[in-house]
This record gives sequence, C-alpha cells and structure tokens, in this order.
Amino acid sequence: MRATQSLFALFLMLGCSREPATNRQSSPQPTPSASSSAAPAPSAAVFPSSATSTTKPELTLEDAVHRDLLQARIADLKITSWSRPGLLQATLERPQGAGQVHVLMNLALEQSPIAHRRSLALARLARALEMHVVPATVVRPVSTEELGAAFADEPDVQAYLTAHAAIQNDGTVAAVVMAPSSGDESSAWKELSRREMELEEMVEARAWAASATSTEPLPNENKTLVRDYVEALVLDYLSGNVMRRSVLFDELTSTLLLADNDGAFPWKSAYNVSRGEARLLDRLKPILRFPRTLRDALLRFDRTRMRENFTAGAFDSWLLPPRTLVILDERRATLLTLIQARVDAYGEQTVLSL
Repeated sequence: MRATQSLFALFLMLGCSREPATNRQSSPQPTPSASSSAAPAPSAAVFPSSATSTTKPELTLEDAVHRDLLQARIADLKITSWSRPGLLQATLERPQGAGQVHVLMNLALEQSPIAHRRSLALARLARALEMHVVPATVVRPVSTEELGAAFADEPDVQAYLTAHAAIQNDGTVAAVVMAPSSGDESSAWKELSRREMELEEMVEARAWAASATSTEPLPNENKTLVRDYVEALVLDYLSGNVMRRSVLFDELTSTLLLADNDGAFPWKSAYNVSRGEARLLDRLKPILRFPRTLRDALLRFDRTRMRENFTAGAFDSWLLPPRTLVILDERRATLLTLIQARVDAYGEQTVLSL
C-alpha cells in the first residue's frame, strides 16, 4: 500500500514537476484505451470491503451544497465509460428527504494519486474570484466498503479498482465530487441537457468572442454567456490549463460549465510550457470587456489569500506547491495589467461592463 502523503511531500520539497510514481507490489493491469469497449478480465484479488472512512474532508462545510457533496450517502455508483474507468456517476441520497441527485465522481488512480487535487484547486480559485462557470467541487474519502457494495455484482469493476485505485493507508480512495450545475442550492442540483462545445470552432463560441472584443454590446448579445466565456478563458490562463478544448453549453439556462478540469495546474505538460501559456494569454489579449467582480476579486487575491485557499492546514494536504503559487501570482499581475490597460484606453464603464 502506497504512502501517498510522503510522496507528495517529497514532490513539494524537491520542486519536481513530475507526478509521484506508485510503488505497488502487484503488477499493473493495462489501462483500457478510449477505443476499447471491453472491460478488463477479473483478477484473483478481491476488492476490500471492510474498511471505513477515517479521513477528514479537506473542505469546510461552508454551505449546503458542499455539505451534501461531502456527507450525503452514496446510494449507487456506475462507471460512465471504460475509456475513463475512474470517472463514475454517483447517486447521492440527500438528507432530510431532499431526494436523490446524480453527480460526477472521479476516483484517484495509482498512476496519478494526487491529480484529483487539481480539480479542487481550480474550483477554489473560481470561488475566490467569484466566478460562475465551475460547479461546487469537493474531495471526499470513499471507503472500500462503499465501493465494494456498489460494485458487488460487477467483478470486472472490482478487479480494476483492486489493481488501480489509489487506496490510502486508512482504506479509502480520494474522490473528486462535483455538483451537476453551478450556483447555490436552488440551482446546483439541476440536471440539465448540455452539449460539448469547442472553444474556438463553434459558431456560438465565435459570437461570444466577438462580443467580448467589442466595446459595445452586439445585437442579440447574451451578456451571461459572454461573461461565462471570459471567465473560462481567465481560469484556464491562471491555472495554465493548455489541455482544454471545449466547455459544456446549456441552451435552456444560457450558461457555460467547466466540468473536466484535470488539466488545471499541471505538474508537467506534454507541451512546451511557455508556448502553452503564451497561447492562453493570446486568447485574452483581444478581450475588451470583463466582469467588474472579477477585477475586484483579482485585486484582493494576493499571496496571503492564495495560501489560505491552497496551502492551509497540514503540509501533506496542500493543493498546490509554493512554486505554483508564485506562477499564479505572476499571471494574476499580468491579467490585472491587461485589464487596467483596457480601462485606460476605453474607460471603466465600458471595460468592466460584464
């Protein structure tokens, strides 16, 4: 059983950009590819079913949505696709007769045992900057007892999790849990019909870009969607997420959602880091209008606030290494300079109008 916390501490101390390697004794099974529809053959190992969760949640119970994501009973789990076997659809039983809700749950796997912290870090960044495009997100410990019960009749899934789940010393697996929608309790649990949209290719996305680069609202402009579009660009730039190609678009509520955030705050990118960051900044350079709340929140989000959000608590629970906070602060300063240049050129009333 791996000592994940020790590996993460070593990663921070050395300032290494690689994710920690695993040291399991068992030979890893091949990870299913996106083109393979067959489940892996069951192994002889039996998925543990006796451990219970002793890990304390990393996020405080600041509101009802986060509280339910952390504490609601897991009524059912299903693998969404064998191309991403760690990504599950979870059914949560909300307390006090509030009913069941379906959420996304992403289990930590042994090949990237702390990668789940990136999604939580991005959610905290969005919350600190008062953004609307990231749903409430938490990391909760899921016991092997819960996993074993959920997949009791699915030996293939049990075999895969036995071989690949990043089981902690207390017998739990860390899991990112995300609400289906953004906002407070009145909207966070709504399951809406969404479609994936390329940020640079779709007609709608080009229309939002045209509006955001105009000093005046364009005819038939949807201000909410333009704001969400700008927020998505800003979050990807600040988090160095060069991997995102699309967002979720809901026509009914006219909102955008960032649901796949595994590429945020990469330890080591397959791309040239400086070129990737330049590409993200190039997306922002033409923008002429920003949310006023974003500018004000960026001004408040100094190093002290960053440490409160990402490195509070025990050393081995830090979401981001100190070096990443320095880079984040530099990007924050660059973005504030860009916004101020737009204000100087076009006036605050025009620029801070979203």
